[in-house]
Amino acid sequence: MKHRQKQKHNSQLYTVEKVVDKRYDPVSKELQYCIKWEGYSEADNTWEPLKNLKNVLSEIEEFENQQNNKKQNISLKIDNKKLKQLLLNKLTHFLEKIALKPSQQQQEISLSDFESSCEEIKPKKRQQDAQPNIITDQFKPKSQILS
Repeated sequence: MKHRQKQKHNSQLYTVEKVVDKRYDPVSKELQYCIKWEGYSEADNTWEPLKNLKNVLSEIEEFENQQNNKKQNISLKIDNKKLKQLLLNKLTHFLEKIALKPSQQQQEISLSDFESSCEEIKPKKRQQDAQPNIITDQFKPKSQILS
């Protein structure tokens, strides 16, 4: 990889080793990149605005591509077995936390118990439904009286 150089104010030439990180500076309202300088320690890394890094745009593009690949790899690295075990552990913990005391635990109900109880709960007819509908003369339509 060919490294580009950046001119500093004191006429020294600094070479970019790699782009380490990126952030948004709310004060200057612009993106800044953390630069690792060749021949200097990590403690000497500096945050530089994009306008100061015009000679190293290929390194910035490479950094951005690596960041996008990392995001994709993170989502792909989920192991289904581990995920299932994690979810099972969480569910077990949750159920233990909310479990009822032994005296309050629900009893197991068999299907035969359910069927026999359904027979006992059959709806009874209301008194209105039991009596036939009788229409008296006072409720007959007037059209019959007039004709």
